[in-house]
Amino acid sequence: MPFVDCVLTNATLTSCRLPNAVLRSCKLMGTELDACHLRGADLRGNDLAGIKAGLPNLAGVILAPDQLPDLADLAVTELGVTVAAPPPHG
Repeated sequence: MPFVDCVLTNATLTSCRLPNAVLRSCKLMGTELDACHLRGADLRGNDLAGIKAGLPNLAGVILAPDQLPDLADLAVTELGVTVAAPPPHG
């Protein structure tokens, strides 16, 4: 059974098991994932930019190509990566 139009704003999902779940058009702003098993979950159609923490919990999920920038932003945040302009040519 899919989860459609769920509001998970500022939610913390801890120790959840949702393998192969389908989430569509859910609000995830501020959502934190902690010790969750989501392998095989279909997250296409959700705005992942709102996920606040929990990158490792997204291992094995199904995403659409247009969600990759949001996933990259989460990775940059969680890994503490500094993104800077290339050095000037000299």
